[in-house]
Amino acid sequence: MFSSKLLPFILTALIVTINSVIWSKINLPYVNSEDVKGVYSLNNYSPYNDTLRFIIYIFSPLIFFFIYNILIKYKKIPSIQNLLKINKVTKDDYNEYIIILLILLPFIFISFLSIDFPIHKLDIFHEGQFLSGATNYLQKLNFWNGSFLLTGLFYDQLNSVIAFKLFNFQSVGAYRVFQIILKYFTLILILVFCISLSKNIKIEKNLKRLFIIFLIFIGLYLVEENFIYYRHIPIILFLFFLNKIMLDHTKKINYMSLGITSSFAFFWSIDVGAYVFATLLIFIMILVYNNKIKETALVLLSFFILFLFIYLILEQGDFQSFISNTLNQYKFNELYNGIIHPEPFSNQKDSARATKTFIIFILNGLVLISIFFQRNKFISNEFYIFLILFYIISIFSYKTGLSRSDGGHIKLGSGFTILLFVFLNMIKLFYFLEKKNFPIKNILLKTITIFTAILITVFVLFNEKNSLKNIMSFKTNLNKTINKDDDYYLNKEYIEIVNELKYLTRDLDCFQAFNYEPTIYYLIDKKSCTKYYLIQSMGSKSDQNKFIDQMEEFKPKYILTGGNFETWGMKPSIRFPMIHDYITTKYELHKKINNHRILILNK
Repeated sequence: MFSSKLLPFILTALIVTINSVIWSKINLPYVNSEDVKGVYSLNNYSPYNDTLRFIIYIFSPLIFFFIYNILIKYKKIPSIQNLLKINKVTKDDYNEYIIILLILLPFIFISFLSIDFPIHKLDIFHEGQFLSGATNYLQKLNFWNGSFLLTGLFYDQLNSVIAFKLFNFQSVGAYRVFQIILKYFTLILILVFCISLSKNIKIEKNLKRLFIIFLIFIGLYLVEENFIYYRHIPIILFLFFLNKIMLDHTKKINYMSLGITSSFAFFWSIDVGAYVFATLLIFIMILVYNNKIKETALVLLSFFILFLFIYLILEQGDFQSFISNTLNQYKFNELYNGIIHPEPFSNQKDSARATKTFIIFILNGLVLISIFFQRNKFISNEFYIFLILFYIISIFSYKTGLSRSDGGHIKLGSGFTILLFVFLNMIKLFYFLEKKNFPIKNILLKTITIFTAILITVFVLFNEKNSLKNIMSFKTNLNKTINKDDDYYLNKEYIEIVNELKYLTRDLDCFQAFNYEPTIYYLIDKKSCTKYYLIQSMGSKSDQNKFIDQMEEFKPKYILTGGNFETWGMKPSIRFPMIHDYITTKYELHKKINNHRILILNK
C-alpha cells in the first residue's frame, strides 16, 4: 500500500531525474574579453555554466522538499527566529576525550615511523610548482613581487622553503618528507576535530565511546585516501573553532581564533581562503542577528589584524602584488584551467564520482531540512546552526570540483560533504540505539568498540605505504631520502637537458622556460627572469603583456620550450599567442635535445 510519507521523497527524486535530463540544456552566454585560451574557449563554454547547473541540481529538490513540508506541517513549523538564537552553553559530562586522544596519537606516530618514503620519479609539473616556487623566493627574497602564484603563498612557496629550512638541505627528498609530515599533521587535526564534533552528541557513555571511535575512523580514512589533505587545514581549523563557539559562545578566544584562521586561509591557499571567508560572512550575519556586536567586532578585528601584520612585514609593494595576484586568479583561473563538468548519470568520464557526490549533497540537505521540521531535545539551536554552516562550507568546497572537473579534483571537493553525511547518519543511528536500549547493549557495545579501535589501529599502521620493519631504520631511511641526489628522481632524457642548461646558464643570473615544466628552475638552481615561473598560472592578454614586458627588461639569454608536457592540454604556443610571437621574433633555435628546444636570444 502506498504511503503518503514517501510522496515528498518520490517527487524529490523526480526533480533530480529532471535536473539530470536538462543539465546540458542550461547554458549561459560565453564571455571572454581577455581571450583566455583553454577548454572553455575551445567549446565556447561559459565558466559559470557548471556552477549554475550545480546550484539548480542541488537546491531545486531541497527547495521543493522544504516548501512541501511547510504546506503539510504549517501548524507545526518551528520559528526560524528562535532557531537562529545563540544563547545556550553545552555542558558535556563525558570525560574520556583526552584518554581517546592519548591512546590514538601513539598509533599515528608509529604509523609515521613505519612509513615507506616515496621514491617515484619526479612530477615535473606539479612538484615543480612547489620546488621552483621555493627557488624563486630564496633567490629573489620576494613573494608576490617575485612570483605569480597559482594557489597560495604557503602551498606554492613556503611549502618547500620550510622543508629546506627544516632539514637544512635542498632536495626533492626533503620536500617529500615534509609532505608526509603535513599529512600526519592533518591526520592529528582531523582526529581532534572528530572528537570535538562528538561533544554535541548526548548519549550514554558506551554508545558515545563507539560513536567517537567510528567517526575518527571515517575522518582518518578520508585523509588517508586524499579526500581531505593538508590544503584543507584552514577549513578543519575553521570548523573546529566554529564548533567550539557553538558549544560555548561565552569564550572570546574562540572568536579571535576563528577570525585569525579565516585570514590565514588566504595565505595558505586562496581558493580555500574564499570558501572559509564566504562561510564566515554568513556566520557574522548570524552573530549580528543575535546582537553579539562585541563578538562580531572581535572576529573582524582578528581577521584584519593578521592582514595588517602581513602588510607591515612584506617588502614594499608585495602586499599590493598579493591583492592583484589573488584577484587575477579569481577572475581568470576557471577560463584557463577549467574542465567541463561531467553530466550526472551519464557515461562521461568521472560522471559516476560526480553523481555520487551530488546525491550526498542532496541527502545531507534533506536530513537538515527534516531536522528543522522534527526538532527534538537532542539538537540544540547552536548545534543546528553549526550543521548548516558545515553544510554551506562543504558546498563552497566543491567549487574545486566544478572548476577543474577531473576525477582527482571532484574527489578533493567532496571530502567535507562525505564527512558531514557520515556524521548526520551516525547521529540518527546512535540516537535510535539509545532509544531502543537493547538488553545486551553494554556487552555488545564494548565488543564493537574494541573491534573498531583495533580496525582503526590496523588501518593507520598497516597499508601498502607502511611496514613495521621501517621503525628500526627510520633515522637511516630519513637521512638517505633527504640526501638522495635529485638525479635519482629523473630519467636519462631529463638529466641530459638539466646538465646542458646548467652549463649554459652557469654565469647567468636568471633563466626562463616557456613550457609546462616549472621544475627546471629548481633543478638548475636559477630563478625565473619573469614572475611567471609557472606559465600555467596565467592566460589573459594583460598577463601576456606583463610577461613580454619583463622579458624585455631582463632579456634572458636562453629559453626552454617543448618537452614531454607540450601536448598536456593546449600547447603554450596556442594558449599564449602574443608571447609565442614575441619569442619567435626575438629568439632562434640554439640546440634540440630529444623533445626539448633551447632557444637563444638573437644577436
